[in-house]
Formats: sequence, structure tokens, C-alpha cells
Amino acid sequence: MNITNRLKYNRLWSCVAAAGIYSLLSCVAAAQDFSTLIGRWKATSKIEGNSVEYLVEFKGQNKMQFWMKDPDSGETYLYVAGRARVLDAGPFRYLKVDRMKVAESADTDAAAPIPQERNYIIQFGYRKFFLGRNFGKDENSQDPQIVTYRQMQD
Repeated sequence: MNITNRLKYNRLWSCVAAAGIYSLLSCVAAAQDFSTLIGRWKATSKIEGNSVEYLVEFKGQNKMQFWMKDPDSGETYLYVAGRARVLDAGPFRYLKVDRMKVAESADTDAAAPIPQERNYIIQFGYRKFFLGRNFGKDENSQDPQIVTYRQMQD
């Protein structure tokens, strides 16, 4: 094999290898679905200048629970339980939460069903995910916000 053919051969295999790596990375990215979220996550934020802590737990069968708490006292301001799914919308992924029950305390038995659904833009990272909220057309009472949730260690 002369040098020209060897260069063409090496270039061809380099392209094939690059295409294989791209395909593998695409498969890994596609695997970032609800199963990636299973576990407990925590975030902090400010609402009207006051610090709040968000805790969310995702369980099998698309179940989720959410608590908004005072970070100092641990008092629960809001509890939400419902069904959560990770869906695609063009190049974006979003977290759809529906079949919700809501309570204004830690008393999960007092949670009442509400006929709403919420959609949040989601981006996965290493042991964290980013949630874009208040972007929906029905959620214009608050400014849009990006919240970073970090995976909690058991």
C-alpha cells in the first residue's frame, strides 16, 4: 500500500471512529430520562428576599414529591406530590408534572388534588440538574428563573 492510499485509509477509519463516538455520546444523552432523576435533590433560592430550600425526591413509576422549606427552621411552606415525566420538545427536554396534590404544610395527608400541570425546562449535569421555571405562558406572575438542584447523599 503506497503512502497516499495509507493516508486515505487512516482518514477513513478516523471518520468511522469519530462517527462511532458521536453515536455513543448521542445514546448516552438520550438515556438522560426520568431514571436519571431517581433520588433526592436539593436547591436553595430566594423568594422576595427570603431564603428558601427546595427538596425534591423522584421515585420509580414517575412519582415525585417536592417540599419548599425554611432553611433555618425546617418549616414546610409547600408540599407537592405528583407524576413527573421527562419529555422532548425539539432540541429541548422538559419535566412535566401533573396529577398533583398540594398542601401548605408537611401534613401529606392534607394534600388536595389540583387540576393543573407544570412544565419546566430541564438540563442534566453531573450529579445536578438545572430547572428553568416560570417560562410558561400561564406562569407570568413571577420572573423566569433557573434553579440548580444537586443530588443529596444518603
